[in-house]
Amino acid sequence: KLIKTQKLVNFVEKIVIDDDHKEVERQRILHMIPSINVDSVFSANGHNIPFLDLAGYGGDQWLSDLCVFLASLRVVKEAEPQTWQNPKYVTVVDPLYLQLSDVERRNQYINTKDHISTEMRSNRIVCYPTCGIIFYMGRKIVWKYDPFHKKLILDAVQEATSGVFMKFMTSHMEMQFRAFTEWRQCDGHSCGVLTVQWYLSLVRSTLSDASILLAYDDKQDPKQLVFERYKHFS
Repeated sequence: KLIKTQKLVNFVEKIVIDDDHKEVERQRILHMIPSINVDSVFSANGHNIPFLDLAGYGGDQWLSDLCVFLASLRVVKEAEPQTWQNPKYVTVVDPLYLQLSDVERRNQYINTKDHISTEMRSNRIVCYPTCGIIFYMGRKIVWKYDPFHKKLILDAVQEATSGVFMKFMTSHMEMQFRAFTEWRQCDGHSCGVLTVQWYLSLVRSTLSDASILLAYDDKQDPKQLVFERYKHFS
């Protein structure tokens, strides 16, 4: 636990920041971390998130599903006002929904403001079970993305998506699955960061005609990924 905490401190210290306001925020974070009990639990968007999950942001470590979910909520909130002309609202599906085998508990997440709607009326619906999924309602397309580009994972996610979400569609709506084949992960710990960046790029590129402009780069700059990891943590 202490090693993960120290890695987080080292990670925050090494981030290059050229904005005075953000530098003040970093110093506040560095002052706060040593005083946190490693067994502490924080509340965010109705979830209890352990400090050790947050400590996973410290460099070469995986991000938990909950960290990716909370980061997705943040980037969607930031990006929606930046979309072309009228904002295109995006619903982020809580990953807890996909982990519930109990039907009664799962139904608690249906038709609620912050989770999944039975009518699927949002322009974009994103979720993160193992990799990224985006329901693109305007064109009736489901985009899927695995940072490792593993067909086995993409096929499994498509099967799970079809079984869980498609029953909420109207009977005449047929969704076509497509795989995003760029941004291949080159390390063993950036999958969550890449997935959140994928969500962000699609939200920002939403145009008035409901089309999506996809980035076509095989991989992202490692330095940029490190900075994005810090931004999601801060």
